[in-house]
Amino acid sequence: LIPDMDQATNRLWDLLPAGNLFGKIFRNLMLRHRTISHSVLGIWILYKVLEFIVPRILNPNYVNLEIVIASILIGFISHIAADMLTKEGVPLLFPLPFKIGFPPFESLRIKTGKFMENFVVFPSVIIYLVWLVSTRRNELLALIKLINN
Repeated sequence: LIPDMDQATNRLWDLLPAGNLFGKIFRNLMLRHRTISHSVLGIWILYKVLEFIVPRILNPNYVNLEIVIASILIGFISHIAADMLTKEGVPLLFPLPFKIGFPPFESLRIKTGKFMENFVVFPSVIIYLVWLVSTRRNELLALIKLINN
């Protein structure tokens, strides 16, 4: 959700109080989709914002703030890495005016919302998650118990 905050359809804005108002303001600051929010600069800005906000909204006596921040950043960076697999690529070195994708040849990358993403990538991710949960059940339960204590 976080890297795509610059899109009007992002569910994050629906979850926040006065989200539509903040969403409009934020989208105007972001210029357009896949700019600052999909760059190294965006990663650094998010890190600094989290470093400021997380200690103010979570109690460090109950939650390891570093793990929370690292988890959010891992999700953010994973999203950007996945977007690098699309034909559009990402402006990783924004404000430099070029986009980076992997593989380097655009013809080998995935077209967003088309057959490859919907019927190969998405089902593969679901199968992987089911496999992960079924093979690591005990570790996941131990982690959940640790979080609940």
